[in-house]
Amino acid sequence: MIKKGEQIKIVKKLDDYSAEYEVGDVFVVNDIWYGGVHITGKTGVPVSLDAEEFEPMIGKEDTKESDKDASNIKKVIFHVNELAKIKIAVANMENMLAYYEKKKEEVTIQIELLLNGEGVKAVEKNGALDVMAFQKKGIKVFVCQNSLRANGILENSLQTEVIIVSTGVVTLAEKQWEGYAYIRP
Repeated sequence: MIKKGEQIKIVKKLDDYSAEYEVGDVFVVNDIWYGGVHITGKTGVPVSLDAEEFEPMIGKEDTKESDKDASNIKKVIFHVNELAKIKIAVANMENMLAYYEKKKEEVTIQIELLLNGEGVKAVEKNGALDVMAFQKKGIKVFVCQNSLRANGILENSLQTEVIIVSTGVVTLAEKQWEGYAYIRP
């Protein structure tokens, strides 16, 4: 029986549309319900998982393997709050992707981009960024809802692939607490 505070590993994904978890991800159980568990997803959103979607991480072997896999994941969050810095950030992300693609060792790079301030203008429809192209490369793009309001931008005027977070600075802090390197061009 799984308990609150224990780790689980995702083995099956029933919600194909959720970006909150993927097969192979490891999470800590926040709570238990009769059909599964509650976790906090990748962007801080509460998620309920059915029992068939996860398996408990039990024993030292599983933990060691999990730690080994985690050491090969390099996580980076780029932060852009000025429209003039978008091109620099894109070049930096492209350079980082190219670098890790050429490395011979087994390393997974996880790049995310958070836009706030006037940087949110870059993800409007026909904006400076092609969010779908980033998504195809595995880069998630987050935008700050507070900044959208401050710039008078409606959510329905954004490219559909963006992920809206309530407060950009909180997301940046949480990502750093999760071990993400922080880069601001």
